[in-house]
Amino acid sequence: MYTGQVAVVTGASGGIGAALAVRLAAAGAKVGLVARRAAELEQVAGMIRAAGGTAAWVGTDVTDGPALEAAVAKLSGELGPVDLMIANAGVSRPTFLDPPNTADVELTFRVNLFGVVYAFAAVLPDMLHRGRGHLVAVSSLAGYKGCPASRPTAPARRR
Repeated sequence: MYTGQVAVVTGASGGIGAALAVRLAAAGAKVGLVARRAAELEQVAGMIRAAGGTAAWVGTDVTDGPALEAAVAKLSGELGPVDLMIANAGVSRPTFLDPPNTADVELTFRVNLFGVVYAFAAVLPDMLHRGRGHLVAVSSLAGYKGCPASRPTAPARRR
């Protein structure tokens, strides 16, 4: 189904991203892997290659737009033009009220929102120029409804 196509998956060092990459490779795609954890990316790439697939990886942080663009360019140089970008990288942090954990909230937005924007921006101009390609964003159920288990373990202090 994906024979000869190039798919890039962010957040590919584990979990859903690694599973997607392995499945895409099994379906014939050449897979580009992107995440921060290089050792884990090498393991996923090794699994794909051991099964007869094609994989390349670049360790980078999706919150760094220029670095992600360079990573995708490197993968495109090795594998070919990207036909499918799966923006999968994501984080989850509980949100505290007192004291507010604004740094965690900012990180969540940087990875979960801007990571998608940067991933799409890295491939969209070429896709538009070629007149083909697909963009996929993986989201969390937490985007639709709060998760009770993500509450702090200790009750918030009252003033």
